Amino acid sequence: MTRHIATGIDIGVSSIQTMITEWDDATGRMQIRGVGDVRSEGVRRGDIIDVDAVALQLKKSLFQATKMAGVKVSSAFFSYGGTSLDSVIARGSIVLPYANGGDISERDVSRVLDASYASIVPHHNKEILHRFPLLFRVDKDLVTRNPVGITGSRLEAETIFITALSQHVEHIAACAERVGVAVDDVVASPLAVSRAILSNHKKEVGVMTLDIGAGTVSSAIFEEGLPVSVKAFPIGAQAITHDIAIGLRIGLDEAERQKQEYRQFRGSNKKQIEEIIAARVGDIFESVGAHLKKINRDGLLPGGVVLAGGGAHLFNIETMGRSALRLPVEVARTIEESGLAEEFDPRFAAVTGLCLLAYESEERNKRGIFAGISEKGGSLLWRWFKAFLP
Repeated sequence: MTRHIATGIDIGVSSIQTMITEWDDATGRMQIRGVGDVRSEGVRRGDIIDVDAVALQLKKSLFQATKMAGVKVSSAFFSYGGTSLDSVIARGSIVLPYANGGDISERDVSRVLDASYASIVPHHNKEILHRFPLLFRVDKDLVTRNPVGITGSRLEAETIFITALSQHVEHIAACAERVGVAVDDVVASPLAVSRAILSNHKKEVGVMTLDIGAGTVSSAIFEEGLPVSVKAFPIGAQAITHDIAIGLRIGLDEAERQKQEYRQFRGSNKKQIEEIIAARVGDIFESVGAHLKKINRDGLLPGGVVLAGGGAHLFNIETMGRSALRLPVEVARTIEESGLAEEFDPRFAAVTGLCLLAYESEERNKRGIFAGISEKGGSLLWRWFKAFLP
């Protein structure tokens, strides 16, 4: 019997995580078979700056996971959540060649999506990780998610493009090549996180994920089941460690330990650490709040904000988030529709989501474009890299 194995790899600022999973057809759930979690080297604010250093640590992470799972990894889904991660909504339109009547075809849809891509200026040095058609208009009036089969003379599309600098994507491919792993896909980290922690209901009504990593905070906002904004902020939980080290005049390792354990302390040190955490978390939520105002979503997400990543465990972060953002805020927990059979750890949200997306990608490829929303932007550069990976 063929085993359905999927691997997710998240190269972060503080750790490189590998997860090997197997899909259980009997239960319809994903089983975790192996996990690798090693200290990261050569990464700054989510971007690889030293390919050799990252490849060395990635090899260690893979070894841990494969030893536990008892399988060899030949390919994997990778995440990207560095500072160049961004999104833009673009519009395109085409005149349909059906003067005497005729139905819109998938080819017409492809043409109008290409027209929306052409409207993004400039897009040099950027890689399109995902594109999501948000809506289509037929003859300016009829709005639909899938226009195939509808009759009209003009088709318009509104599409969100999620992008990253090409160089950063190339560095992921280079690291994978060094360790003999093919890149099945590079997924925007907030989308991978969202797959693991968000319910379909919250995605419909409006919700934001915040993945609080060591060097960056990455976010995704969903409405009506689709992402309407994806962004990374150049601030993370590592800054808290640095501030504690300076404030208490202690080493970085000791500062990290005290950040994690300070709730057990008493006296002035505890109070000082609380003040440092509150100040830095306040900076994070201030940046997030400014972004929500910019895209007109301030206080307008009924599903609230769901936190993941190592920084989600910071003391009192939910209360601080509710006060700063005027929205419901909660730390991610297991959801019934996640497809995960194991107890969930928010630190591993990205790799968990990558594995779930890997299985769904396999099914989507069997069914075609409208079975799943996300499609690659058709980048020649990306196809070139996939062609030369082992």
